[in-house]
Amino acid sequence: MSFNKIQIYPATVLEISDLVRLEQVFTEYALSSQAFHYLIQRAKPCVWVAAQGQRICGDMVLLFFPSKQITRLYSLVVEPSQRRCGIARALLNAAEHLALEYRCPLLRLEVRADNFAARHLYENSAYAYTEYLADFYGKDQAGWQMSKHLLK
Repeated sequence: MSFNKIQIYPATVLEISDLVRLEQVFTEYALSSQAFHYLIQRAKPCVWVAAQGQRICGDMVLLFFPSKQITRLYSLVVEPSQRRCGIARALLNAAEHLALEYRCPLLRLEVRADNFAARHLYENSAYAYTEYLADFYGKDQAGWQMSKHLLK
């Protein structure tokens, strides 16, 4: 998949060190190399990489629940120096495309209440707030569940 010269493709085990590096953006709850290894080895690709040229600049983790027709955007991260370059939007567009491809058209995600940049991206992409999640990210660290029905 390609969005504005940003290549998006399934991650491989050879990229785990880059994925772990990107995860360091999250001070808590960063995915480990073991978690990435497990997710990459699954039958359906769950970890997707965004790259510009040979440089990995973002990734996302998608979990598909076909029996419920739900896709969960578990994680989306962009290298701090590459923010505001369209990478997060490209990953989100790819997530929506993949959700439809895997016939899981309800896309859900959680976002920290104080992550205004991410919330702005999701709001502008027609995601609706569905539930307030008190202490979801730890004591006094609330979040929001947001979702979008892709077949409307």
